Amino acid sequence: MNRVKSKATSEVQLIGRFSQESRWRALGPIDLHFHGAFGIDLMSATAEQLDRLAEQLYCKGVAGFLPTTLSASNSEIEAALGTLGTWIENKHEVGPKKGEAFPLGIHLEGPFISTACCGAHPAENLIRPSLDILKHWYKLSRGSLAKVTIAPETSDWAEIRKILQWAKKQKICVSIGHSQASADLAVRTIQSGATSVTHAWNAMPFHHRNPGLLGAALGTPNVFVEIIPDNTHVSDHVVEWTLQLHRKGVCFVSDAVPAAHSRQWSSFGPLRVRVADGAGRTQNGALAGGGSTLFETFKGYWKRRRQTSQLGSMEFVENLIHSLSEWPLQSLPSGARWRAKLRQTHIFEYKLGQNATIHPLPVSGSRAPKRIKS
Repeated sequence: MNRVKSKATSEVQLIGRFSQESRWRALGPIDLHFHGAFGIDLMSATAEQLDRLAEQLYCKGVAGFLPTTLSASNSEIEAALGTLGTWIENKHEVGPKKGEAFPLGIHLEGPFISTACCGAHPAENLIRPSLDILKHWYKLSRGSLAKVTIAPETSDWAEIRKILQWAKKQKICVSIGHSQASADLAVRTIQSGATSVTHAWNAMPFHHRNPGLLGAALGTPNVFVEIIPDNTHVSDHVVEWTLQLHRKGVCFVSDAVPAAHSRQWSSFGPLRVRVADGAGRTQNGALAGGGSTLFETFKGYWKRRRQTSQLGSMEFVENLIHSLSEWPLQSLPSGARWRAKLRQTHIFEYKLGQNATIHPLPVSGSRAPKRIKS
């Protein structure tokens, strides 16, 4: 094995390389878009279930995550925000702990999205983006909102601009998604403060004469682009195309639903879902989120694509690890608060060869942890 020297300050360090395998040291995967797993629905979970979920996520190789909501009635959303916000506040008082995936904040996905691109979100629960409602929900969440998805065409520009200005002050990432916005409107929204795209290619139209949101975002500096690399939501070829078009800032996400890693039908807000054909499905068979947690999703992508010429490039592989770890954290204005602490407790070793594996590295002064089963 060739030992590879790397600077101590490097975010992603190549620490060893065989002919068929490379080893890397980096912050563990951060999932910006996660609705639940193991039968636990984040729209209705108790604090005890959330504690168990954080432990199970860590055992699947996830270092941190954003609990993500689904469009539902106002009362359901507010109940979820209250429970999640209190739980997150308690976790933030303690800080990141070895053995638990750390909740960085809440991702409010819906109800401020387009009925024309709502996917599995119940159309009857969608509403126009409103700063007054956001302020109310921010208080209910105990200040735990970290990311908000909106479709800017669904309200007047004056209201969208106020939301962007307020979110910047509160250090909340505004992400454009489930949107039919024109390229011009998307550019205007990005220039006014939006910094992210919610699960690229899904629930957003694209045409070579009308490229819309993706035409505005791909290749634009300082815009972070979520993508689900499961070959169901997005083709592997399009994932790689996106990685080439957007060299820095692609963020892998799972979009995992409560039925992920479960064989049962599970509640998903007002829906019922199960995993079939590699993804969440509603009772009528419609696609409804991811079927596995983040590193498991990436592991499948790596296995399918490991023989491609792209994956022979160490620079490309390094960018893949950035897409799992550093770029998701950097996409959150509130992420800087936790970066140093997470790097003390949630550093992992990635091994990428015939398969992708991951295991946590020990905290200084502690015994080496057990290898993660993946």
